Amino acid sequence: MTNEKKQEFTLRVSQANKTEMLVIIYDIFLEYLEDAKKAKEEDDRDAFLLAIKNSRNCVQELTDSLHFEYELAAAF
Repeated sequence: MTNEKKQEFTLRVSQANKTEMLVIIYDIFLEYLEDAKKAKEEDDRDAFLLAIKNSRNCVQELTDSLHFEYELAAAF
């Protein structure tokens, strides 16, 4: 992820409510997937593994945010 993207996400996070945070985490997840794709194309194994690790952390955070008292969340 570029420094510009990090700054953009930092600004968004500083101004976000709970719901907006989930959207931001999802956007960060997508950014890490793009990083992984680029690293794979460049045959950079270390960068690829780091991007996958970061994207998995985002998925974990999104999963941890589910409220299982609602039926929709229980399906996940």
